[in-house]
Amino acid sequence: MKITISSTGGTHRVIELAGELDSRGLLDTIFIPIYSRKHPYLANIFGRQEDEQDIAIEKVRTNLSYSLLRKARSSVGFAFKSPRSFFLNEYLDEWVAGEIGRASDIVMAESMIALHTIRKAKASGMATMLDTTNTHILNQSRILEEEYDRLGIRYSFNPSAIVEKGLKEYEEADHITVRSSFAGRTFTERGISADKLFVVPSGIRMENFRQVKKEDDVFRVVYCGLSCIKKGTHYLLKAFRELQMKNAELCLIGGVLNDIKPLLAQYEGHFKSITFIKKNELYKYYSQGSVFVMPSLEEGLAKVIVEAMACGLPVIATENTGAEDIFQHGREGFIIQAGDAEALKEKILYMYNNHVACREMGQAAMLHVQKGFTINDYAERMIHAFSDALNQKGKDINK
Repeated sequence: MKITISSTGGTHRVIELAGELDSRGLLDTIFIPIYSRKHPYLANIFGRQEDEQDIAIEKVRTNLSYSLLRKARSSVGFAFKSPRSFFLNEYLDEWVAGEIGRASDIVMAESMIALHTIRKAKASGMATMLDTTNTHILNQSRILEEEYDRLGIRYSFNPSAIVEKGLKEYEEADHITVRSSFAGRTFTERGISADKLFVVPSGIRMENFRQVKKEDDVFRVVYCGLSCIKKGTHYLLKAFRELQMKNAELCLIGGVLNDIKPLLAQYEGHFKSITFIKKNELYKYYSQGSVFVMPSLEEGLAKVIVEAMACGLPVIATENTGAEDIFQHGREGFIIQAGDAEALKEKILYMYNNHVACREMGQAAMLHVQKGFTINDYAERMIHAFSDALNQKGKDINK
């Protein structure tokens, strides 16, 4: 079995998977805008952290023109998922479609850069797998439209061209991978057969995440990720401010999207913001926390939950994060309804008032994710999915 992968490079998950496949002799090619080991002097210019996975250079195909265009778009502040993003992704998709050969058995392409690639691969007799990070695109649009409307913010998420392409990708791909059961339900509820889906929770490089001694007695609530409406950061800010806990701190790790900046200004002085931390340094910040909170309104699976758990933190997460596939409610943390600030306050306050139970949940969380959520575990799950997809293709041909 030989596998070709196409990715924007926006998630370390895919490059890590490619490395694991290469080590097993299963990777044919990975198409990615830039790979730091291939272009070490350019990686810093493009703001890319060093790729830890060692992939045979001859199997990595890069597109520096795309990287330059994406860098230019970012530098002038073009909106996330704007029409310009669509045309940029079309360029990458068409490039990959023009470059893929016939040596692979299966092609896995990231959503939004997959349609032309899928069509070319199918015409060449290869099986195709659409790799999704989030929920069904119509589910994303509905959730964000409702929330922006509630907040009185002009809705600008998922332009029609992006939605149309996403739906075509779902239709034309042989199979679709989703990161969680929650994400999978958003597809089946929209009429996509469960037989077409593979639920494949991702994993992390455990060596990057470990618990170190907490240096103070501050009750610290930690959030990691892009602060934005989609992530529900505003619900966490509201809950934390209203609790008015003594000797407590809210730490937001990650960048800030424009849509939430006006709301952040309203909570000035009630949180600490750390905009960027290298991935291999995150464990130090997680370990200084007391509880990790992931208040997202929409996620395929929030991998930061696994990272925080690996550092000994209990978790409070919404049901829209894929949390049900990561931990058990009441044992390693709590799963609450998305958009419920009162439930969030209740669970944060429980952790604050029950230090022993909080620590015990954190230790249970650390032990739990060490079995089943490593990058090797993820790779094995994906290999099974690839094998099943190829077996299904063989059955369909022989009918």
